Amino acid sequence: MPLLTTETSVAKNGVQNQLEEKIIQLYSKILEYQIRIARQYSRPAFFRLLRDCVVTDDWSNLHASLQELEASINQDLKALDISTLNQVSTTVSELHETMNASFALLKDTSSSVKASRNLSVLLIA
Repeated sequence: MPLLTTETSVAKNGVQNQLEEKIIQLYSKILEYQIRIARQYSRPAFFRLLRDCVVTDDWSNLHASLQELEASINQDLKALDISTLNQVSTTVSELHETMNASFALLKDTSSSVKASRNLSVLLIA
């Protein structure tokens, strides 16, 4: 019994692909942030102060975009977790039903075997 149906597998792969793209974007933004900071601190203090006063680097927007991307990634991870948990729950329920049916069949078979033994004992005696 497969854990994932084709439909849920395709949806899950789509979410995983989006998640992978967003993680790559996040790493790119982090690298950009680190490069900008390195460039900023490689300048003399006076020029850093001037650049900060004029707001040429727009640190707050870069920081906000990093936070938005992180929130989006967390949302995708939660959706992926919920999807996986629902699929596992469904599979466990199906396995439980199959187990109950097998157990009922085993009980019937056991009763039939006992009845056969009793009948054979009666016939021999």
